[in-house]
Amino acid sequence: MPGLRPAWVWRLVRRIRLASRPSIRAAAQIVVEADALRDAGRHREAAMLYVEAVALRPGHAGLHVQAGHMFKEARDFDAADRHYRHAERLEPEDADLQLQLGHFNKTVDRLDDARIHYARACALVPGWAEPERELADLDRRKAALNQPEEDLPGVVPIPALLPSAIQPSPLGPIDVVQIRRLGGRQWRTETGMVPLLSGVEAIRGFCFSDRLLVEATLLIDGQVIARQSTTPGETLDPAVTKTVFNLWIDLSAIPAGLHRLDLVLADAQGWTRRHVERIAVTAPLRSGKTAPFDSDGQVAVSPDKLCSLEQQVRAAPSVVRSVTAMAMPPPATILVLRTDQLGDMVVSVPALRRLRALFPSARIVGLLTMSNVEFARSLDLFDDIVIAEFPDDPQRRRRTMTAAAQRALVERLAVYDFDVAIDLATSDVSRSLLRLASARLTFGFDDGASPWLDGGISGRIRDLHDPGDAAPQSGRILALVERLGTLCHTGATVIRRSELDRGRLAALGLAVTDRFIVLHAGARVAFSRWSGFPDLARAWLARHPGKIVLLTEGTDVISGLATDLRVDPRLIVIDRRLPFDDLDALVSFATIFVGNDSGPKHLAALRGTPVVSIHCARISWAEWSQEQTGIVVSRRVPCAGCAIFHDADECGKDIACITDIGVVEVLAAAEALHAEQ
Repeated sequence: MPGLRPAWVWRLVRRIRLASRPSIRAAAQIVVEADALRDAGRHREAAMLYVEAVALRPGHAGLHVQAGHMFKEARDFDAADRHYRHAERLEPEDADLQLQLGHFNKTVDRLDDARIHYARACALVPGWAEPERELADLDRRKAALNQPEEDLPGVVPIPALLPSAIQPSPLGPIDVVQIRRLGGRQWRTETGMVPLLSGVEAIRGFCFSDRLLVEATLLIDGQVIARQSTTPGETLDPAVTKTVFNLWIDLSAIPAGLHRLDLVLADAQGWTRRHVERIAVTAPLRSGKTAPFDSDGQVAVSPDKLCSLEQQVRAAPSVVRSVTAMAMPPPATILVLRTDQLGDMVVSVPALRRLRALFPSARIVGLLTMSNVEFARSLDLFDDIVIAEFPDDPQRRRRTMTAAAQRALVERLAVYDFDVAIDLATSDVSRSLLRLASARLTFGFDDGASPWLDGGISGRIRDLHDPGDAAPQSGRILALVERLGTLCHTGATVIRRSELDRGRLAALGLAVTDRFIVLHAGARVAFSRWSGFPDLARAWLARHPGKIVLLTEGTDVISGLATDLRVDPRLIVIDRRLPFDDLDALVSFATIFVGNDSGPKHLAALRGTPVVSIHCARISWAEWSQEQTGIVVSRRVPCAGCAIFHDADECGKDIACITDIGVVEVLAAAEALHAEQ
């Protein structure tokens, strides 16, 4: 039978057959076969076919690169090195090849050679982010290897904790565009991770230069998408300018897939600096499902309106949310993956029982293999069971699923309309199956290899004498389920102090019978302080009886108070730090509390006082708003989550997420809470 002939016979027959054909056509046919083997993960076989194609077209650098890639994946580093070096001799000015050579040398731990190739790629394409990141990573690795002895574990003092001389912040590289935000997620491609963008996005950053750059232009695949003026930042060197950009763009019309992004900064005379990056674009929502969480970064605009995207964003009303919206609604349908062996299912029993206790009304479906399905049925914890065709492949040392089986599984799971899909495997053996469930939330152990995963945990208990985990598998899996439970309820409750006496407020000008509200204008991050408190105080006093206690905490709010407010006896201004018990009593006995995102806000909510939190979108409202009572007022902006701390000049939009919150909006929120008292 022909199938029983040795492989070398078939290669000889192929060579004889192709000898009579033109070499280019013959090589192309071999490459098609090699590509198929590469895509199937059969790296060694693919490498041998690419070698055959190279024999027919020895001057084709791309074939040498592909052969090098496959030999690298097959762990034959000597063969990979030969082909990579041959490709470099053919194409010494190919920037992408220099990048790949950097990756290869880093893989084989030739870090000095990797640095040379990454630097060469940067020189060939100035501003290319990927080789710049690789060079920075090599610098960090080198610094770690040169760690001084006193930084070793168990040695005291620890230098990293000691106060040291304060050095001026370095300017950073000159004429290099520094990106601080480009998509909220990463996507894995054949050549590495790329930013993943969707819908309305923000591209934010800055550039130091010896000239003023006045305009930022964004191009995708050579097409101009946005062009906006830049804003100047602050520098310590008068000879250097800092150009800040924050472009809000709508990518809904860009086809899904990989694209080239060019960001060009220009001065008034047309001199430019360019940043080039590959990006991935995807649809704003997955399969028509709503997102599991309500983020301030979820911005919707209408392309039919005549005004610009920025005008639409800034003209939209602020978002007023009850703190109850912070918690995810309990899932109605949950898919649990345990597509491995009987022992894996056994150690998952504590977690499965806890999952059922956390969500007693949910429909829990198990995606299992035949190895554990009978035991799973005996547990009586699943409402339904779906059996996966997911066999273990000893040669590839992983489980696999054919394309037909994947399509069938997608159809089988779609009928459940899952809210949550959770993979209980601590390794990534089955992680990719979560993507077939089309769930609103994917959950699992996050080891960094699944950038699309919505949430989970990544911690392990380290054993200093063993690379494995020191804790039982059952405990790790139980911790994962508990983390899912905290998305729906954290356990935060109102805790009052019974020993606090209203009488201690007399020293602050408040009688025992006084009804009062507290306005807190302070916040540690200065630019996150809302400036509307004087106008809010005036509007409240004009509409409501009672008193206002305004805590200014060293801010410039006092200078914004008109004379009539200063002399109004119903307004008590406190511009000093109170003893904790006085502050605690003040926020505990207030009718309502209105303040920025700061500690007193959290304390007031803990004591059960209705709170209006004015929240700057630099950090997530859901992460840092109060949990027990009240509402949160914030704004939807594409650059939400910037996490800017001190350098307010890097916003580029005048901190629109706090300055655009209107006094009327905060007043309405406060009156709504007041009416409930």
